[in-house]
Amino acid sequence: MLPSYRTLDELLGTYARLKALGIAPVLAVNEGAQTAFYYEDPDRNSIELNVSNFNAFEENWTSIKHTQTSPDFANRPLGVDIDQFIAAREADASPWEIHKRVWTNEFASANPYNPLSLL
Repeated sequence: MLPSYRTLDELLGTYARLKALGIAPVLAVNEGAQTAFYYEDPDRNSIELNVSNFNAFEENWTSIKHTQTSPDFANRPLGVDIDQFIAAREADASPWEIHKRVWTNEFASANPYNPLSLL
């Protein structure tokens, strides 16, 4: 079972708590359906912490439809700049507004994640 959060703020709070302990995610993504942080221990075991981007929003489409039909999802580079993401939330941007801004590449990571690094 993946540790899922009810709200974006809960997920960001855990990120801030872990960051203060010197623990940083190896990958932070907004995959459309969810926002997730992936962590790895020294033995390369990984854990995903996430929140659904669709749970609390009155949108016409669901996360399943998004992952099945969105050309943006199919071509999405992995990674977001977490500090910019958090700064937007601290500036009172709503979680849904942040989600939409991520998909315009506003928070694009300077170093997009290469999934081949997992091999």
